[in-house]
Amino acid sequence: MRIRSVALAVATACVVVSGVTISHAASSGKKSIDKITCEEFTGLDETYQPTYVAWAWGYSQGQSDPSAVLVDVDGVSEITPYVVEECKAEPKASFWSKVKSKFHK
Repeated sequence: MRIRSVALAVATACVVVSGVTISHAASSGKKSIDKITCEEFTGLDETYQPTYVAWAWGYSQGQSDPSAVLVDVDGVSEITPYVVEECKAEPKASFWSKVKSKFHK
């Protein structure tokens, strides 16, 4: 009986978490990388911001083969705070332009 209660609690938690994720995705809609604003980027949970920066870097390399894209993990860790600060200064600016300007210096 105890195992059944634990299984039910785990299943309920999974449904709640997936519902939150789905509602967030539905409310934010889909956007191409060049349409994401700095305001949207800085509104993300801080743990996701480096992922967006790495994704933008990989996208900027324009490779059709994902294994051909090399992302400097240390570089992403160093550049993310720069992008966050730049985006806070100009919330209506393009997130993509801020990432591109830093990586292509």
